[in-house]
Amino acid sequence: MQLASAQTQIANLSTVLLSNLDELFFFSKISEHIYHFCLSAERNAHERVIIYEVLSGGEMKAIVENGQALENQKALQKGQGITGYVVRTKRAYYSNSIKRDPIASNGTLLSDDIESELCVPILVEGTVIATVNIQSSDLNRKFSEEDISAINEIISGLRSPLKNMHLYLMAKNLNKE
Repeated sequence: MQLASAQTQIANLSTVLLSNLDELFFFSKISEHIYHFCLSAERNAHERVIIYEVLSGGEMKAIVENGQALENQKALQKGQGITGYVVRTKRAYYSNSIKRDPIASNGTLLSDDIESELCVPILVEGTVIATVNIQSSDLNRKFSEEDISAINEIISGLRSPLKNMHLYLMAKNLNKE
């Protein structure tokens, strides 16, 4: 029964996303869905879901957190931190000891209290358009392959809206150039 409910929620989210091409709205809805439906209530106080958009030059910028738009965020350099590693390798990554992780050592955290982080790429036709980052300040929170699978299940259920967003972002970048 819970699986059917999750699939219905993803289908409803997909319908909402197909009707809007504003990237802040689009990615905030994905972030909000993951925050409310994938994290347990007791974890919400210790975790945040951040979406990093991959910009045309390969830089990454945090644009939403827990469903809310972020303003005035500095873009991360291409390849910087866990997010850069995931964009470069196109593979999910997690660290349960962020302060000792050499990949995370170059300052991509939005807060100093983070203990663990999970980063999953949003891939469309082989291109990473964004990443889903879950950061936790709970010392007992340990990410696993199950967390990656849960995020990937949501992403795969949003294939059509993500394809539309990818086309929109490509056209937007062409217009800028």
